Parts: sequence; structure tokens; C-alpha cells
Amino acid sequence: MNKPMLRMCWLAAWALGSACGPLSDRERADAFFAEANFARALDHYLLIEDADVAHRIAACRKLQDLDFEFVLVSPNAEVADRPYRLGLYEVTQAQWEGVVGANPSRLKAPALPVDSVSWEEVQAFIGELNRWAGGPYFRLPTEAEWEFACRAGTTTRWFFGDDEGLLGEYAWYADNAGQQARPVGLKKPNPWGLYDMYGNVWEWCADAYVSDRNTAAIDRKNRALSVKAQTMDQIDEQRVNRGGSWSSMPRYTTSSFRGKHIEDKRAINLGFRLLFDGEAGRSR
Repeated sequence: MNKPMLRMCWLAAWALGSACGPLSDRERADAFFAEANFARALDHYLLIEDADVAHRIAACRKLQDLDFEFVLVSPNAEVADRPYRLGLYEVTQAQWEGVVGANPSRLKAPALPVDSVSWEEVQAFIGELNRWAGGPYFRLPTEAEWEFACRAGTTTRWFFGDDEGLLGEYAWYADNAGQQARPVGLKKPNPWGLYDMYGNVWEWCADAYVSDRNTAAIDRKNRALSVKAQTMDQIDEQRVNRGGSWSSMPRYTTSSFRGKHIEDKRAINLGFRLLFDGEAGRSR
């Protein structure tokens, strides 16, 4: 089943409404589906002689230029208490450089996923996006949110089944990647339209690593991990990575495999995927 996909013009319109007062239903609908109409909406707001509004419009234009795309995910109550939107692709080097102004990746190309970014640096990147958007819309997915979207309703080792021989159709991994990352979106997506959920680069998650995932749950008020561990021995001072990478053997790319790194770790096979939560910004 295909999931609705949302482009950056939709996000920018949302952020613009937060800054400049609500768009009309027609203006918002136009902005959702046509970048040309969104540009006209921006031009309308440019007539407002207000420095704060002008600043936010400039930020919205930056967001639009980054061209993020998201897939709507409707989780069960064990995963999250409301729908969320997960990035169609891993964040690219062009998108990272568009926010940070520099590219830390080993092999540099705009369409490659960004790598060599620590969890802490990712938080700074997200913080800048949220500053542009005018609210806490962006974050990393929790481990539960990542896996739910990856599985896309399946229970097999991979979302395409248990046949390892099919992995190369969906993932860049040790057997086919040539020891390097590849441009995002070249392999087949999962059933919900998400690309590179396996391989290419490991993806940071929001969560601290907990040895027994049954002790961890999402704090639905604060949208963060709430640890219910009986002892501190169950909590690792590292963050979760999921999905495997271009250097991974098949067993490390499954829907359930869990990796981990310390927060300041940078690795040439480690990147991330964004989550967009519109209600988080609206509920401030």
C-alpha cells in the first residue's frame, strides 16, 4: 500500500502559517500541492512590512530549497500516539551542506547520504532546521518509529521476506556497494515507499541504547524515550543505529538488527534520516 508523500513546499507552508498567521484553507491547499502556488503565497506575505515576518519568509525559502520529502506513517499505540512523517530518503550531503555550510563526508557528492556526522552534530543540524521552521517539527525517529516504518506491516527478516538473495534489489551492502555509499533512492523502496531502509549508511535514532527493548517506551507527552529499566545495567551510554550500511553483511541489515555508537562517534558509514512531526510544533 502506497503512503502519501509530502514535499518541502508543504512543510514550508506549515511553518509560514505558524509565523505569519494561518493561511486560508485554499492557500494552504495550494501550497501543499504546487510549488508555484506556494511561491505566490510567499510573495503575498512579502508585502507585509514586518522584519520578523520577512526573516521567517527567508527561512521558509531555505527549507523549500532543501527539498526534503516525507512519507506519512500511521503507527499503532505501542509505537506512537499520533501519525508521523519519515524521510523518504536518508539526508543527503547537499541537504546537510545547505544547512551547515560544510560537508564532512568522506566521499563527496551531493546525492550521496551524508556520513561522518555524530549524534550530537545531527542534533545541532535539527536544531537549525527547527529554528528556520519556527518550532520543534524535526527530530530523529525513535527506534520503535524507525522499525515500524521499515517493516511496513511485515514480520519477516526483511520487509521483502526471508530470502537473502533478494537483498541486492533493495539495499547497498557489502556484496554490491563497492565499499562506498551510493546516491539515495536508486534501489527499490519498501512497501510504504521508503528508500534505503537497509544498507547505504547506518541511521542514527533518538534513543539511548537499552539492552532489553521491552524496558523502553515512548514518553507520549515529551516525545522522547522513557526508560523503565529495573537496573542501570540495562542502559548503555550509547545511541541506537539501525539499517546497516554499505559495508554490512546481510545479517546486519535486517529489520530487527540493532547497532549502537557513542554520541560523538563519526563514521564513514553512519548517517541519518529525518522525522517530521507537525503536531509537535503546533502544540507549543
